[in-house]
Amino acid sequence: MKFRILCIFFLCACAQFRTEAQDYEPREGWPFVFDNFRSGTTRTRDGGLVMDALLNISVTDGSLFFIDNDRLIMQADMSKVYTVKTGDDVYVNLSGKLYKLLSELDKGYVVSRMEVDVDKYSKVDIGYGVSSASASAMNLTILMDGRSNLIKKNIDESNANKYSSPVIPTKESRFLWVGGNLIPASRNAIVNYPGVDKKKAQEFIKQEKIRWKDTISLEKLVIFLAKQLSD
Repeated sequence: MKFRILCIFFLCACAQFRTEAQDYEPREGWPFVFDNFRSGTTRTRDGGLVMDALLNISVTDGSLFFIDNDRLIMQADMSKVYTVKTGDDVYVNLSGKLYKLLSELDKGYVVSRMEVDVDKYSKVDIGYGVSSASASAMNLTILMDGRSNLIKKNIDESNANKYSSPVIPTKESRFLWVGGNLIPASRNAIVNYPGVDKKKAQEFIKQEKIRWKDTISLEKLVIFLAKQLSD
């Protein structure tokens, strides 16, 4: 019997975590979704559970990081990760990246991901008319490739230095997961998606008054797209 993702994790006992500071921003030396590693549970693709581990998620490539028994920062093998739960948040691995689950329907998911805003990153002025992108081009390349100089570093030492590097501008992007397809939640992406009737999509978006940041509104699109892509 197939269990729904949310039901599985609501049955798991997970440790409480400290509320994150509202002004937290990921940095080049700390490119994570959370200010601190959080206690959470990972479900593997073979059905196993790893509970009460200290976890964080990369904003650059959506991969999972954890603290091992020696207090070292390690990167998980994403081919083995199925879902992650930390606090009230559930993340699902879609095409090798973790996305926050906003809604789960029989026809698909509404998800979001915090990711690097490359356009803003290239325009950040660090002084003397020099942008962070030109001054840290190599850092950005390394970040976007998913490589990290934090791997196998002691968590306590890394925590002490995590605010010493430049801020990484980020943005929240929403997506629809339908029939194995990850589709950006935007008018342009949906009306031009292969297999979708452009005219019908435009009419549906207008008729339903789709709001692109509203989860309930996006659920309607999941159902619409599921029918379109199955015809």
